[in-house]
Amino acid sequence: MKKLTLLLFLLILVSCAPYQSNRYTVKMPNDWHILKNSKEGTLITKDGVYLQTISITERNVDNATTEGKKNIIKKNMLPNEIATALLADLESDASLKKLGVLNNSILTISGKKGCNISVRYTTAKGLKTRAIYYGLLDGNTFYLICYEAAERYYFEKDLPTFENMMKTFQLLAADKKQ
Repeated sequence: MKKLTLLLFLLILVSCAPYQSNRYTVKMPNDWHILKNSKEGTLITKDGVYLQTISITERNVDNATTEGKKNIIKKNMLPNEIATALLADLESDASLKKLGVLNNSILTISGKKGCNISVRYTTAKGLKTRAIYYGLLDGNTFYLICYEAAERYYFEKDLPTFENMMKTFQLLAADKKQ
């Protein structure tokens, strides 16, 4: 019983702790689970990947390809150019049906200008989904932070959680990056 109590305490403590990569820190939402955590990025969900996910991906823009895909983001791109490239990439994705752009704007993320794209689409299996993409270029590193959720029920329910998480997203100072 003591071991179970200690394990539960440690899980609660870890779920409330800020997450830190080599380049950023962010406070992950309570009760969400990390499904993937690698040098390419982090993927978390609360109720399952088909219902809602938050992903944080970081890519070096100097590489011609990442994970077999041609990099669409280039060094020194402006936020509106990043948004245009991301939208073109989304529009070319055959698995996204009835893609509609709900918002395309510029915002500040961790003190830097980035893009904010909101879209609605239907998956190949017919699930109506909404997504928010935040794109940010910091030197040679491109960050893509995405919240995707089933439009019915989950998107609005978990949107405040994503927005609160984004308020804690901070790039690390150059001397702290590894």
